[in-house]
Amino acid sequence: MLLNVSLAIDYDNGTVIPNGSTLLSLTVFLVKVEYKLYSMRAYVTSINGVSERVIALGKEGYLWLWYVYDKEKDSWTAGLTLADNYLLHDGDVVMWKYTHWKF
Repeated sequence: MLLNVSLAIDYDNGTVIPNGSTLLSLTVFLVKVEYKLYSMRAYVTSINGVSERVIALGKEGYLWLWYVYDKEKDSWTAGLTLADNYLLHDGDVVMWKYTHWKF
């Protein structure tokens, strides 16, 4: 069973995430993030020290993917763009998931 949670942190210092923020800007604000820039887009490689990892080059490894919760379908939907290109919407529930991949 999964528990879906939206998390808000109020530091009582006036810090807010402004309208027009991206998933990447929110993530960088909340946790330690490392990313690589490709053609003016950011690809997340590490969150809080947990880095993507190759087990067998081109065949198997781990990487970070993000998902948004679709309330109508009651399911998670994979992000269709890099996190720096996804504009957050009021009420979004988003998740970063360390994902095993294998070909």
